[in-house]
Amino acid sequence: MSYTIFDLNDKPKELFPTGKSPEPSITKLSDSSFVLGKDSQSFIMDTKGELVQHNPVKWSDAPNAIGIENRLSLLFLSLIIINQIFL
Repeated sequence: MSYTIFDLNDKPKELFPTGKSPEPSITKLSDSSFVLGKDSQSFIMDTKGELVQHNPVKWSDAPNAIGIENRLSLLFLSLIIINQIFL
C-alpha cells in the first residue's frame, strides 16, 4: 500500500509506501499542506505532493495519532504524549 495523491486535472501521483502499519496516517496542517506518517517518521507535504520540509520529523516510535494546534504537534505514542514544535 502506498500514499497516492489525486489531482482531478492530472494523473494520480504515487508518493511513497505507507510503511509497516496497514493504517495510513494523514493529518491536515493547513489548506495547502498535510503530514503523512510512515513508521516512526512524519513527512510534511503540499497539496501537489511535494515535500515542504525535506527532512522528515523523526519520532522514537510510530505514532498512534497526531493532532495539530497552532503549529504545535501532539504525538500519541501508546500512553506517552510528546510535544514538538514544527519549524
